Amino acid sequence: MRTLGRTPEEYLASLPADRELALSAVREAILGALPAGYEEHLRDTAIYYEIPRERMPPGYRSKPLIYAGLASQARHMAVYLRSIYYDQGLHSAFVARWLALGKPLDMGKTAVRFQSLDDVPLELIADTVAEYEVADYIELYTSYQRLR
Repeated sequence: MRTLGRTPEEYLASLPADRELALSAVREAILGALPAGYEEHLRDTAIYYEIPRERMPPGYRSKPLIYAGLASQARHMAVYLRSIYYDQGLHSAFVARWLALGKPLDMGKTAVRFQSLDDVPLELIADTVAEYEVADYIELYTSYQRLR
C-alpha cells in the first residue's frame, strides 16, 4: 500500500482541501485528548495512535497496539476507535450520545465513517479518546483477548 507522505502533516496535505480540513480537525481533537503514552504514526494511508510494542506484556505479538486511527478512504473519511469495540458500555454510550446530537452515524466495528466535518461531533471523539490511559487500555485489550 502506498503512503501519501512520511508524516501525518504530509499525509493530510496530500488530500483534497475539504478532506484535509476535516481530518486535520479530527486529528487536533484526538491529539488534544489523547492520554500520555500513546504515539502517533503514519502507516500506509492512515494515521494511527498506538501503544509501542515495548509497553505491552510478555507474549504480545510484535506490532504496536492500535488505540485509534484516522484515514481518508475512497468513499468516505473515517476515525477508528478500538476502545468502543472492546468496551461495550463505552460503545453504547458513544452511539447514544452521537445519535442524540442528530448527526448521521455510519459505523462499523471500530470505524466511524463520515463525509464532512459537519458530520463529526469533535467533543465526543475527544471524550472517547480520553477514556483510556495506556495501562487501562492494555488491560481492556488483554481481558478481551482472554475471553475470546
